[in-house]
Amino acid sequence: MLTNDSLKSADGPTEATTRRRLLHVAATVAATAPLAALTAGGATQAAPETPATAPRRIQRAVLAPRFAGDAADDWYPEALRQLAGLGITTKVVALLPAPTAPGIDETVAAIAKAVGDNPQEIARTVLIGHSVGSRAMLAYLSQHGAHPTFAGLVSVAGWFTLDDLKSYPALVPWVNMDLNFASIASAAGPINVHLSDNDPFAADWQANAADWLGKLGAAVQIAHGAGHYVTASPGSVLDTIRVASRRNVDR
Repeated sequence: MLTNDSLKSADGPTEATTRRRLLHVAATVAATAPLAALTAGGATQAAPETPATAPRRIQRAVLAPRFAGDAADDWYPEALRQLAGLGITTKVVALLPAPTAPGIDETVAAIAKAVGDNPQEIARTVLIGHSVGSRAMLAYLSQHGAHPTFAGLVSVAGWFTLDDLKSYPALVPWVNMDLNFASIASAAGPINVHLSDNDPFAADWQANAADWLGKLGAAVQIAHGAGHYVTASPGSVLDTIRVASRRNVDR
């Protein structure tokens, strides 16, 4: 398991070597997760299913956007289009009461409403969170750990802290909130995290990755130069979901 010390040893490897080692560990963790097995080169192929016994696949995705974002922003429209092509219906949960002033209680309640309480549907639902939307998914899972296990959680540019909180006072409660990591881990299913090595809001990707790995056993994929994932292409994020859609999600 990676730690902050192993990622930031004063006489350790260069950043490039550290990145390779991080990806290697991420691949090792992901190899044991049914959602996706990610390597430095991308996602592996799922084992073929036997038609006579093929399980039901993921049917739903619930997506929480970034700060100031909505369903029309960034890679969300293309992700919704491609997920629909996989037979996956996606609900985009608005940050409430406003995208630039998201409240924890209001947003978690909106996620809970979108998810519902049907155990069979939950088992075939993947949660997707972008930036503060990822934080919202963690808050939801922390509070609703009694639910059946989800098909997985995909975090995009998810953070545990931010570099410039003074510029985003509305996000201070999101950084300081208490989370029940045991509850999250038991309810989320496999957790896959997409981070960038040049995120302008959380520059220390090594520490961020170490938090995801250490606190939640997540599989972490580091992209070079992806910033805060605010482009129109979902890229590797959809690769994760494609692999997930071919996995056995029956419990």
